[in-house]
Amino acid sequence: MVKSAVQQPVGKPTICVVGVSHANAGVERREALTLTGGPSALLELGDFSSKDELVVISTCNRMELVAASTAPDLPSKLIRVWAKALGLPSELVGEQVVVRTEEQAVRHVFRVASGLDSVLLGESQILGQVKQAYARAVREGASRAMLNKLFHRAFFTAKQVRSRTRLGRTPLSLAGVAVELARERLGGLEQAAALLIGAGETAGLAAKQLHKKGCAEILIANRSAERAAALAALVGGKVIAVTEIESRLPRIDLLISAWGGEGFIVGPEMLLPTNRSRPLCCLDLSLPRTLDPALKELPLVTLFDLDDIQAKIELNRKVGEAEVQAGLAIVEEQVGRYLAWREALALEPTIADLYRHARAIADAELARTLRALPGLDDATVAAMRKMLEAVVKKINHAPVDYLKRAQQHHGDAARQLSLLRALFNLDQEE
Repeated sequence: MVKSAVQQPVGKPTICVVGVSHANAGVERREALTLTGGPSALLELGDFSSKDELVVISTCNRMELVAASTAPDLPSKLIRVWAKALGLPSELVGEQVVVRTEEQAVRHVFRVASGLDSVLLGESQILGQVKQAYARAVREGASRAMLNKLFHRAFFTAKQVRSRTRLGRTPLSLAGVAVELARERLGGLEQAAALLIGAGETAGLAAKQLHKKGCAEILIANRSAERAAALAALVGGKVIAVTEIESRLPRIDLLISAWGGEGFIVGPEMLLPTNRSRPLCCLDLSLPRTLDPALKELPLVTLFDLDDIQAKIELNRKVGEAEVQAGLAIVEEQVGRYLAWREALALEPTIADLYRHARAIADAELARTLRALPGLDDATVAAMRKMLEAVVKKINHAPVDYLKRAQQHHGDAARQLSLLRALFNLDQEE
C-alpha cells in the first residue's frame, strides 16, 4: 500500500502520515501493528535529526505516525522505524500500512480530528485522543513549528465542523454503540449486572452509558483504585479489586473490557468451571484485545470486539450524507489555508535574501559616497541611511508582492521563486 512520496525542494519538510485504521485493517492486523513507544523514542530509534517532528496517534481504531521531516524518502524511513520497534521485517509493515504525503496527509489529519474518518462519523472521542497524542509530542519535544501549526489548524477545523454542521450534535461514541449492542443482546439492562474492566476515557464513556440506560449494577475494576473510585462515584457503581474479577464472573451478565494492558485478562478457563444458566455478553473495547477470542466458543457467551461493533455501526448510520459533505467542505477550506501558510513559509528565505541583497548594494554605495564627501555631519549621514532604507523597501515591494500572489496559485510558486532568485542573482553571491 506504500505510495511514492512527493518530492520536495531541498530544505522543505515533507508532511507524511503512515498508518493503519479500521478503514483498511481488521482488529487483528491493527493489534499486531500497535506501537507502545512515544514519539521521541521512535525518532531516536530511527536516527532522525533534531529538527524532525513526529506525533503518534494510537486509538482502538487506528495506529498512525504523523511526521514532518526533510529526510529523503520519509515514508520508507517511518516504516523502517515502525518495523524496528516491533521486531518485524520492514517489507511486512510496508505491505500493511497506508502512506499519505503532503496535501493528502494534511487532509487526512484534519478529517481524523473532525471525526470524519471515524467508524462512527462525527463522534467526539477521537478529537480528545488526537489532542492527547499531540500534547505528548509537545511534552517530549517532538512537535515544533510544522506539526504545531498542523495540529492547531486540525483542532480549529474540528471545532468548525462541529459548530457549522449537525455532525457533533448527537453525543455519539464507540462505547455508546457497544453498550446499545449489549442492551439489545440482553433484552435490556434494568436487571443486569455489569463488570467494567478499566477506568480510562473509553471505560468512562461506557460506564456513563450503562448508568444512563438504567443498568442495575455496575462493578468497576482497575489498576488504579483511585480512578476506579472516581468513576464509580459518577455512575453509582462499586469498585472491586482486579484480583476479584474471576470470582465475580459467574454472577454478571455483561463484561466490558477497556483495559490498557497487553495480554488477555479474561480467558475461557476462567469461565469453564462455572455452570452458567444465563447469557453473558462480552464487549472488548481494547486494542490490543484483552478478552480471549476463544470465549466465543463457550455456550451462553457472546463476545463482540471492535470489528463486530464497526459492523453494527455500518448497519445503523445516524448521520446524513449532506452533513458529511458539509463537514468535508470545511476540511477542504482549512486544508487550503494550511497549505497557503506552508507556501508562505517557503517564501521567507527568498524575501530575506532580497532585502539582504538590496541593503548590501545600498551600504556599498553609501560607503562610496561618504568617501567622496568627507566631513559630512552625523545628522546628514543618518538622513542618507534612512533614505536608502526607504528606497530598499520600495524597490523590493513589487517583487515581494509578486511572490505572494504567485504563491496563491499551487504549482506556480516554486517556478516563480526560482525565476526571481535567478533574476536577482541571489544564489551566486559570496
